[in-house]
Amino acid sequence: MQGDPDNKWSKQIFPSIIMWYGDQANIWNIKEPDLECALITIVGVVYLSFDDINAMKHGGAIYNLAVQHLVRWQHIIGNAAGHVVFKHLNEKATNEDITKEAEATCLLKDHMFAYEDLV
Repeated sequence: MQGDPDNKWSKQIFPSIIMWYGDQANIWNIKEPDLECALITIVGVVYLSFDDINAMKHGGAIYNLAVQHLVRWQHIIGNAAGHVVFKHLNEKATNEDITKEAEATCLLKDHMFAYEDLV
């Protein structure tokens, strides 16, 4: 980020936002006021003298930059999950007498894919 010679945005703020975001109950649906509050808190801790609260509210420069990074993170997580499931289905299809479709249906039932001991 321009104007950030000490790299606090990339080394402290964005990792803190990602850590906060990953700790939310539903990372796919975060409410704007929750993100605003997190940004104000995180930026306030890193930059004690920063007082442009409007930049951290919906539509502000910092808010928009944070959303851009969070959407990128969501894409990376979703893409990685897709690859893991695809690899699992391909290995199951070659190792056992079950089709990819049948295995996918089984994994989706009651979210069994999330619990190793149920599969």
